[in-house]
Order: sequence, then structure tokens, then C-alpha cells
Amino acid sequence: MKFLHTYIVSFVFLFLNLSMFTTEYIKYGNNVINSLSPYELISLGGKYIFISVFVHGSAIHFLSNMFMFCILGFQLEKKIGHLKFITLIILSVFFSELSVLVISQQNVVSVGASGVIYALLGSYMLLDLDKIRKKCDNEFYLIVLIFLISLLYTIYGDGISLIAHLSGFIVGAIFMFFSKIILNMEDYN
Repeated sequence: MKFLHTYIVSFVFLFLNLSMFTTEYIKYGNNVINSLSPYELISLGGKYIFISVFVHGSAIHFLSNMFMFCILGFQLEKKIGHLKFITLIILSVFFSELSVLVISQQNVVSVGASGVIYALLGSYMLLDLDKIRKKCDNEFYLIVLIFLISLLYTIYGDGISLIAHLSGFIVGAIFMFFSKIILNMEDYN
């Protein structure tokens, strides 16, 4: 039970994504993105921004997002705490989806948790900057490698929202900057 308590936000996020994806998958099959057209998502208004993170384009999209979330989310939640972690998720969902709506054409929407994943990467990288100076372990370098591979996939993959990914990363880095530098957050390493 302590394990669940330690990672409660991560488990809730995973549960909500799994519930929504399972429901959509049963209803529409592997091509879940056809279940909601861009116009239907946009017609939801402000609700779209917080629903889109739970809608994935395919089983591969869902599994890759949740795999990356598990790698990054559990550790980051443990390091920064529940409140900062849920705040980071909410901010990343809001600003990554809002940036897609503002920068892209009106009929372009973003689905999936990639903005959150990139926010976790941005936060994690900034959180572990001290490890470069201290030349500690390889955790930071693993995060950088994950980021670079993810960035290459984002740039060269089809139908991937570069805007949502990069804005998520920026939100995560800014969030950690304010948490760590401005608010003098303790180093949780």
C-alpha cells in the first residue's frame, strides 16, 4: 500500500489513460483517433484541452506514451512530491494543448500524453543539472539520451505534434526552474 501512496498521482494518471483508451479501443478498434474528429474535440471548448491527454491515436501511441510516463513519472513524482507533480501535469496539458490551438490551424488538434512526457523530460533534466557538476551517476545522461531519441522521433515521425512536444518540454523546464531556483526547492536526488 505504501507503494501506491508514494506514486498516487502517477497511478491515477495511468488509470485515467487506460480507462479512456480501453473504452475508445473497444468502441472504435485500433484507429481510435477516428472516434473524435478535430471538429468534435474543438467543439468541446476548454474541456478539449483536458480530455485530449487521455485520447490516443492508436495502441502503439498509447503504449509508447504510457511506457515513457512509467520511466519518468514515478521517479519524478517521488523526487518532487505529489503536489508539484500534479501541478506540472496540469500545466503541461494546458499549455501544450493551448499552444497547438494557438499556433496551428484551427482544425488541427493534438491527442495523447506526449506534452506531459516532454514536460517530465524537461523537468527531470533541469532537476538533475547538479549531477553534471558533481559528475555523479549516469541517470542524467540516460534522461538526455531518452530526450534526444524522442526528439528525433518527433521530428521525423508522421503525424506527430512538434508544437505540443516542444511546448511541453519548455513548460517542464520553466516549472522546474521556478520550483528549484526561485522557490529554492530542495534537491531531492
